[in-house]
Amino acid sequence: MKIRNGFVSNSSASSFLIYGLEIDSTDLEEILRGKMPKKDNNDNIDIDIYEELDDMISSESQLKFYSPESCGVFYIGCSWDNIDDNETGKQFKERVEKEIRDLIIGDLWLEKMKFGTHEYAWRDG
Repeated sequence: MKIRNGFVSNSSASSFLIYGLEIDSTDLEEILRGKMPKKDNNDNIDIDIYEELDDMISSESQLKFYSPESCGVFYIGCSWDNIDDNETGKQFKERVEKEIRDLIIGDLWLEKMKFGTHEYAWRDG
């Protein structure tokens, strides 16, 4: 058996593992339009989903969002490494679901959304 002692680097690969939602960008845009003030003609306003999510998710929040390039999907959730020391997996899931529901989704979309663990990896170039 051969053992490799050298350093192996794959700096062009990225990945994440979160508990949260996978949302189609079209659905997410519709959700965000519904959160805009009703006085505007929401259908004619261009929405920058990245900017809107940045504005909604405070710097104190552990929620993050990801949208791998040209995939048409957004992942919104919390990394499993953010589970508190005295928190069970169930409590962690409930906390993340509540924060996403309260901050972004709301009750109208709740039935369409399925929470779960999402992982994604991609390679640049």
